Amino acid sequence: MQQNSKPILVVMAAGMGSRYGGLKQIDPVGPHGEAILDYSLFDARRAGFETVVFIIKPEIDQAFRESVGARAAAAGLEVRSWLVISDTPEELWLVSRRSGATRVIKKAPPARAGQGRTDRITIQF
Repeated sequence: MQQNSKPILVVMAAGMGSRYGGLKQIDPVGPHGEAILDYSLFDARRAGFETVVFIIKPEIDQAFRESVGARAAAAGLEVRSWLVISDTPEELWLVSRRSGATRVIKKAPPARAGQGRTDRITIQF
């Protein structure tokens, strides 16, 4: 397996915003309609990232691609998206929009009370 010399930004954006009441990932918050993710992508590009992988739910795929995905590509980032097809307490199953390949991410056990939250995952793309 070839090792990437550049880091890949992985954005876990599969939340449906049920408490927020909408898709907070793509709702405009900036003075020119920027979404919160636009600021993260801008900073990532300046830090040397060339590729961004979005992990999203199929239900928000089209809206996400048309907004944040398109702006990430316009900013010069290679955009890849993986759709969540199953989410259990132990695993996250993903499928690539581009190739149809699947990946399983093993989740770390939840943190114990008082330890704070630490989600650790390792993904090879």
